[in-house]
Amino acid sequence: MSHVARGVVLAVMLAAADRAMADELGPFFLASLQISAPPDLPLDGPTVARLSLHPGGEAKVASAREWFRDAAMKEGALELRLERAAPGAAPGAGQRGASFLVDVDEPAVTALRDEIVKRSGSKPTVKDLTLFVNGWITKKNLGRILDNASTVATRREGDCTEHAVLLAAAARLFGMPSRVVLGLALVRFGDRLMALGHAWAEIHDGGRWQIADAAALNVPAPLRYLPLAALTDEGPGFDGAAWQLLTPLDVKSIVLSAAPREATR
Repeated sequence: MSHVARGVVLAVMLAAADRAMADELGPFFLASLQISAPPDLPLDGPTVARLSLHPGGEAKVASAREWFRDAAMKEGALELRLERAAPGAAPGAGQRGASFLVDVDEPAVTALRDEIVKRSGSKPTVKDLTLFVNGWITKKNLGRILDNASTVATRREGDCTEHAVLLAAAARLFGMPSRVVLGLALVRFGDRLMALGHAWAEIHDGGRWQIADAAALNVPAPLRYLPLAALTDEGPGFDGAAWQLLTPLDVKSIVLSAAPREATR
């Protein structure tokens, strides 16, 4: 799918979404989805999520098994047990160096290394990198679709996707494997539970993948992340490749419930 076509799809979703909430959440917001759950369900507890998918989405569920090994279609919906998050595959060569999307070899990106070292030293932590990217992107808006890292570094503008791409690039500048992840963020604002289409980075610390979300630092509520796919193809056709993976655009609605006691670990 081209950038133009993908932009049209996102624009349609945004037109139907809660624009007041979009303004409040800024770059964190992509589009809100219909969600239902018991009012007292804790977001950090063992949870079953049932995702109703748009036609064609059921053919893409394999990408969710990177995190949820038991992910399966049951009675027409994708069922995920959030307490059973898998550790994820070891990082590949494509998650360590330069690519078309995460173009860490471009001068606009390589120049950021000195900026980061000035602030955090030669061995920045994941938190250091997350804070840097949050501050570097000064124009936080929904005006971009999915820019590569050098464009983000230059324009200093974007939403959650641009924050994720630049954060992935910042990690690779310091030898840390990284990837861009598409999925959902579950968040409770007061008595309102929301499921938001979202993108973030995951950075490998040598033992496991860590969630790193530069777009959500200012969100005044705890989040629960529900990853659906990692952008494994970062080449020139990355947007078309992403369309073959399970993304928030494939999700129609979500039902959450407490996981049965015998299913927890």
